[in-house]
Amino acid sequence: MSVLLVWLSLLASPCYALSQAYPNPTLEATDGKSYRLDWCRSWENQCGCVAALAFCKEQGFAYVQSFVMDPRVDLKQISTVIVDQRGTLCPGLSPGHGCDSFKEIVCSDRVVKNDANSCNAPAQPGHLAQPLLKPLLLPAEPPLSVQPRF
Repeated sequence: MSVLLVWLSLLASPCYALSQAYPNPTLEATDGKSYRLDWCRSWENQCGCVAALAFCKEQGFAYVQSFVMDPRVDLKQISTVIVDQRGTLCPGLSPGHGCDSFKEIVCSDRVVKNDANSCNAPAQPGHLAQPLLKPLLLPAEPPLSVQPRF
């Protein structure tokens, strides 16, 4: 009986979270084969955390506990599949295009805070977290002239 109470208290504890590690995560593409998960959710967009979160949601988890990049897997003759475009493989028709993947994703049923590799942290440096856009420059307006009131 006491073991059952300890188990139930662990389940109710905010420190306990169900998590699952996925080393070298894979997804099935439209051709029916499994490929490594691409670093980006769509082609060169929403990379890192966003792609990891989409993968975790497909596995039935709500959050990403951590993730680790596996850069340039194309150099190891490994193709990746994009989570939102299952018919798109990298390098596919773009040989020489750098294809990054995940060494590991750890999914969780509870939010994880203050972890450098969780989705609550800023995007990892050195890779696109969002598409590169040229800034929109608006024409400068002439300065307003202010006349003193007497």
